[in-house]
Amino acid sequence: MSQVSKTSTTAKPDAVASVSATSSTSSPSNSALHQLALHQLVERQAELTPEAIAVVHNGTTLTYQDLNHQANQLAHYLVTLGVKAEQLVANSVVR
Repeated sequence: MSQVSKTSTTAKPDAVASVSATSSTSSPSNSALHQLALHQLVERQAELTPEAIAVVHNGTTLTYQDLNHQANQLAHYLVTLGVKAEQLVANSVVR
Protein backbone atom coordinates (compact mmCIF):
# COMPACT_ATOMS: atom_id res chain seq x y z
CA MET A 1 0.00 0.00 0.00
CA SER A 2 1.24 3.48 -0.84
CA GLN A 3 0.22 6.46 1.23
CA VAL A 4 0.69 10.21 1.02
CA SER A 5 -0.42 12.39 3.93
CA LYS A 6 -0.64 16.13 4.44
CA THR A 7 -1.03 17.53 7.92
CA SER A 8 -0.82 20.91 9.51
CA THR A 9 2.56 21.83 10.97
CA THR A 10 0.94 22.97 14.22
CA ALA A 11 0.78 20.69 17.26
CA LYS A 12 -2.99 20.33 16.76
CA PRO A 13 -3.74 19.85 13.04
CA ASP A 14 -6.80 21.63 11.69
CA ALA A 15 -7.31 19.12 8.93
CA VAL A 16 -5.77 15.91 7.76
CA ALA A 17 -5.96 14.60 4.22
CA SER A 18 -4.75 11.13 3.43
CA VAL A 19 -4.56 9.53 0.05
CA SER A 20 -4.03 5.80 -0.18
CA ALA A 21 -3.79 3.53 -3.16
CA THR A 22 -3.50 -0.22 -3.24
CA SER A 23 -1.09 -1.97 -5.56
CA SER A 24 -2.42 -4.42 -8.12
CA THR A 25 -1.50 -5.51 -11.61
CA SER A 26 -3.71 -2.77 -13.09
CA SER A 27 -2.43 -0.08 -10.72
CA PRO A 28 0.69 2.03 -11.18
CA SER A 29 3.73 0.90 -9.22
CA ASN A 30 4.56 2.56 -5.90
CA SER A 31 7.32 4.57 -7.57
CA ALA A 32 4.83 5.79 -10.21
CA LEU A 33 2.42 6.87 -7.46
CA HIS A 34 5.19 8.88 -5.80
CA GLN A 35 5.58 10.83 -9.05
CA LEU A 36 1.95 12.00 -9.00
CA ALA A 37 0.87 15.39 -7.68
CA LEU A 38 -1.55 15.53 -4.73
CA HIS A 39 -4.52 16.42 -6.95
CA GLN A 40 -3.77 13.39 -9.14
CA LEU A 41 -3.68 11.13 -6.09
CA VAL A 42 -7.02 12.56 -4.90
CA GLU A 43 -8.55 11.99 -8.36
CA ARG A 44 -7.28 8.41 -8.35
CA GLN A 45 -8.60 7.75 -4.85
CA ALA A 46 -11.97 9.30 -5.79
CA GLU A 47 -12.21 6.72 -8.57
CA LEU A 48 -11.22 3.83 -6.30
CA THR A 49 -13.18 4.71 -3.14
CA PRO A 50 -15.48 7.67 -3.79
CA GLU A 51 -17.39 7.36 -0.50
CA ALA A 52 -14.34 6.99 1.76
CA ILE A 53 -13.63 9.90 4.12
CA ALA A 54 -10.83 12.12 2.79
CA VAL A 55 -10.93 15.15 5.13
CA VAL A 56 -12.27 15.80 8.62
CA HIS A 57 -12.31 19.38 9.94
CA ASN A 58 -14.31 20.80 12.86
CA GLY A 59 -16.75 17.90 12.71
CA THR A 60 -17.31 18.23 8.96
CA THR A 61 -16.27 15.41 6.68
CA LEU A 62 -15.64 15.26 2.95
CA THR A 63 -15.49 12.08 0.91
CA TYR A 64 -12.88 11.72 -1.83
CA GLN A 65 -15.67 12.27 -4.35
CA ASP A 66 -16.70 15.53 -2.60
CA LEU A 67 -13.10 16.69 -2.26
CA ASN A 68 -12.39 16.01 -5.92
CA HIS A 69 -15.60 17.82 -6.96
CA GLN A 70 -14.73 20.90 -4.90
CA ALA A 71 -11.15 20.90 -6.21
CA ASN A 72 -12.49 20.78 -9.78
CA GLN A 73 -14.87 23.67 -9.05
CA LEU A 74 -11.95 25.73 -7.74
CA ALA A 75 -9.84 24.84 -10.79
CA HIS A 76 -12.60 25.92 -13.18
CA TYR A 77 -13.06 29.17 -11.27
CA LEU A 78 -9.32 29.91 -11.47
CA VAL A 79 -9.45 29.32 -15.23
CA THR A 80 -12.21 31.95 -15.52
CA LEU A 81 -9.83 34.36 -13.75
CA GLY A 82 -7.19 33.71 -16.40
CA VAL A 83 -4.98 31.20 -14.60
CA LYS A 84 -3.17 28.97 -17.11
CA ALA A 85 -2.00 25.36 -16.77
CA GLU A 86 1.16 24.96 -14.64
CA GLN A 87 0.84 28.55 -13.36
CA LEU A 88 1.39 28.88 -9.61
CA VAL A 89 -1.44 30.33 -7.53
CA ALA A 90 -1.02 31.59 -3.97
CA ASN A 91 -3.52 30.37 -1.41
CA SER A 92 -4.30 32.22 1.81
CA VAL A 93 -6.84 30.98 4.33
CA VAL A 94 -7.92 32.07 7.78
CA ARG A 95 -6.94 29.54 10.43
